[in-house]
Amino acid sequence: MKYIDKQQNIADGEGYTRDYIADSYDVASHSFIPSLQSEEAFNRFRNQQYVSHSPHADADFKSLLLREQEGRCCYCMRRISVDAKDSNIEHLIPKKSPVGDLPYYAKYSDLLNYHVSHSETFEGKRYANKKAVAQQVKLPHMVAYENLVASCMDSHHCNSARGNAKMPPLPIIPDIESKYFYSPSGMIVTEDVDSEYDKAIKTLELNYETLRNIRLLWKKAASSAYEVAQIVFLTETADKQVFLCTIFGKQSITDLHPKWQNFAPAGENASTYYWDLFVKYDWFYDYYRHHDKDGNRI
Repeated sequence: MKYIDKQQNIADGEGYTRDYIADSYDVASHSFIPSLQSEEAFNRFRNQQYVSHSPHADADFKSLLLREQEGRCCYCMRRISVDAKDSNIEHLIPKKSPVGDLPYYAKYSDLLNYHVSHSETFEGKRYANKKAVAQQVKLPHMVAYENLVASCMDSHHCNSARGNAKMPPLPIIPDIESKYFYSPSGMIVTEDVDSEYDKAIKTLELNYETLRNIRLLWKKAASSAYEVAQIVFLTETADKQVFLCTIFGKQSITDLHPKWQNFAPAGENASTYYWDLFVKYDWFYDYYRHHDKDGNRI
């Protein structure tokens, strides 16, 4: 897991949010249409395309998030794209979080504490005009840039597993990289097993078996003579099998456990699903190259 420094793009990100809330405010009725607490409001926000507030000319809001996250899921570090089937927008303070839960999230992050209001609270105020709406310091959590990150669409872990569960806003906690480390066996671990951080691992299902296996493969790859670019661009089944045999010290693919054989199965119609997923987690090659078994940087 890696800290996301949203301060670098705060003017760009808030530009999208401020444009949306100003556009959706109806001066005559002093109300937001649709309500900022509704799913419709968020759907309109994420699908709306405004003039870019960024010198990078991001195509849309999700593109901005992916740029600042270097194209990685905020939780599992998988490579993701703007495609709706590949990624979605995650609310660190969940959409359905009650007003009373805001202090819980704010204590972990000054970004949330100083820049985000609950949508119910924000909507309950009276504004003179659209300009007054756009000039508010704290923005509604449903569409606030500071509360939004990009996550993968895997049905087994990350945002899909979390739902609206209450947990620390991990990606924007400044010292988050000191809270966790990845073991040689592929487990994500925290030293405080009774903490909110440990509960978050379980909530997000970050030790789901496939994730553990993929991290273990990258640990072995990082200890081999292979370079990451070589691995990512392997296309032939035979070459993938040689790679697997090499990192496990085996002579033949049949000497490997079936779960490893699944990463490079033979046959004309053999699936490449596991291999394709494996290479999307190439972030772990560098992690294991530069950290010891206890997560200390070397």
